[in-house]
Amino acid sequence: MQITVEMDWNSTGFVEFASFAGWIIRQEEENNHDIDPDALVHSAFHHIDNDNSGSITTSELLAALQELGEDDLEFDDVQQIVHEADEDDDGQIDIHEFSALLKRVMTQG
Repeated sequence: MQITVEMDWNSTGFVEFASFAGWIIRQEEENNHDIDPDALVHSAFHHIDNDNSGSITTSELLAALQELGEDDLEFDDVQQIVHEADEDDDGQIDIHEFSALLKRVMTQG
């Protein structure tokens, strides 16, 4: 539950994708010091995209969160995160959607 608390910065009880993205950035920065932002985005994306399909599915994102110790999130919660990031409504997050959102979050500080 601690990961959810860290990602739910506005205390809504839900994890919005922007919150998740900011959390991912912090995790990647802690593990990859002195890495450029584009490489950081690609590193995070490829870590989550287990099948190397070029997109992140709800199942892959859920697996990544569970790998990080977040067992309290349900499939529907993660599906909402994917929906918020999915600009072309294909039900998945491609590298461009992921990159655009992470870059927005990184510039907002």
